[in-house]
Amino acid sequence: MKEKNITMVCIFLIGIINIFSFIQTPYISIFYSLKLISFVAVTLLLLITGLKSKNKIDSPNFIVTFTMLIWLFMLMPSMFIINGSELNGFSLFISYALLGIFSFLLIPININRFDLYLKLSKVWISVLGFSILISVVLSLIGFTEKYYIDPSTSRIRYVFSFINPNSLGLFCYIILIIILTRYLINKTDLKSMFKYIIMLIPFMYILILSDSRTAMYSLFVWVGVYTLLFISRNQTFNIITFTSVIVIVLIILGNTNVDTDNLDVLLSNRISNWMTLINSLQGTELFFGNGIGILAADLGVITFDNSYISFFIKSGLFGIVGMCIFIIVLFVQISKINNYKLKSIAFATFSSWLVYCLFESAFFSLGNLASVIIWCELGLLISSNNFIKK
Repeated sequence: MKEKNITMVCIFLIGIINIFSFIQTPYISIFYSLKLISFVAVTLLLLITGLKSKNKIDSPNFIVTFTMLIWLFMLMPSMFIINGSELNGFSLFISYALLGIFSFLLIPININRFDLYLKLSKVWISVLGFSILISVVLSLIGFTEKYYIDPSTSRIRYVFSFINPNSLGLFCYIILIIILTRYLINKTDLKSMFKYIIMLIPFMYILILSDSRTAMYSLFVWVGVYTLLFISRNQTFNIITFTSVIVIVLIILGNTNVDTDNLDVLLSNRISNWMTLINSLQGTELFFGNGIGILAADLGVITFDNSYISFFIKSGLFGIVGMCIFIIVLFVQISKINNYKLKSIAFATFSSWLVYCLFESAFFSLGNLASVIIWCELGLLISSNNFIKK
């Protein structure tokens, strides 16, 4: 038990180090530099404790990890493209491997009981809640600016002490779904329900103030997918409903005259950026990309703002096909979760994350705590048949 407590403390520390690299303090560069070092240290700790415990790797986790390694293997040609970004590409390759092993192997091996799963969710809530509230306090006392006016849309967007409003919105979205997950898997009385509602309110309000539409819509997707799946337990009904929704959306889009210029402005010029990036692919770049270490600035745009386009531009068809295989395999493993409530939570979490990554480049990132939490949650949920109460 002492080792488990030490593990939780170490996870709390790497969480704080990671998220504080997004908060504007005089020490932001120090936190940024410590992210990888601290993560490697905790990964080694989990490896040692996992070997000592002699817990077995669950089949779903092994399958997902193996698929992830195949995806990484398909990224290797892009890692060695000579464009001045080889070192950065190698570093990213290693970080992907570390994140996958950490999330799908080491965390499930060490967090192998229901009570430990609840403790870990409490750690994530503590890290996110503490950091977000500290950022608000720092801003309110005048240490940093509270908000700024978005130059492209003239929106007032609160950042508090975060480097940008999208980061603030992202972490609010993550803490909200962790709180909701914890509430749903716990048998709670009326008093506990009010406690969770009180926990949700401030972070929901901060999310609204950040005006991060991507985070907001992703949260709605999480709630919608979970509600739909949990209310309608008939799998055939779910398939028909999901297919019908897609068909209706396609029909509406096909019969709607969309002003692409206005849509581009609404999406903060993302469409223009995406078209510039896609048009930059020529010859062999279509198959192998520009190199996984390439930066958006090297290609004439500020950011990628889309995880899928980002991987396509960086690793070409090889990389994006590997990514799709990984996503499909993970969905298959989620469908094998015995507990229907947990299965619904896993589907909701993964679906909402895929939607979020349509507009942000955070899909598989060791440097972004939100990504780390999402993959750890999914790694634990697909192994839940063995340790979470039915």
